[in-house]
Amino acid sequence: MEALVSLSRLAEKLNQTTDSYTQSLTAVEKQLREMNLGVEIWLEVAETAKSGSPDRETSLRKLLGYARLTDGWSLAVKNLRVERGYLQNDSERPWENIYDEDPPKSLLKASRDLRIAAAEHVPRLLETLETRVMELIQSVEQADARLRNFVLDTHASHIKLVLQWKCDSCGEMLQNPRESCRCPAILTNEGGKVNPPRRSIGQH
Repeated sequence: MEALVSLSRLAEKLNQTTDSYTQSLTAVEKQLREMNLGVEIWLEVAETAKSGSPDRETSLRKLLGYARLTDGWSLAVKNLRVERGYLQNDSERPWENIYDEDPPKSLLKASRDLRIAAAEHVPRLLETLETRVMELIQSVEQADARLRNFVLDTHASHIKLVLQWKCDSCGEMLQNPRESCRCPAILTNEGGKVNPPRRSIGQH
């Protein structure tokens, strides 16, 4: 009987702890969504053998990640089926094929066992996500710098765009659209005056 009383208290404590952990996961996912990162990442957390033979082995690889699911970006879990072996039993000719075992699903909607199993890996997932975002920033900055240098070099060596305006009536080329040409100004219904229509023309 004492064991049952102790187990009852432990079960209550487990439920309270799990509820608190789930609330923390929900808060983390909400913050990640609000950041609008748009970066998918997966982390291998376990791999268990399912079946095997001397020349072929099949295992199940469990992943924890952050990905876009049907209901938006979420902390997620998924399983991959990994098949390994050797071509014609030659140890120097290994092969490996990886398949999706099932579609990714939200960690918050997974079973309690899965959520608890993922608990120790969530901090590492966030650190990995941070590293990936920093790598992307560096990559984009480098690409942007190369593009800017290309534009500046091209502009300095080849291209110089001069924008001019051409009067539709007399054809005179003007430096700005308000400049007067040899055409008389056009009277408006309100008694004002405007220049004839002009078209902008770019020249190299």
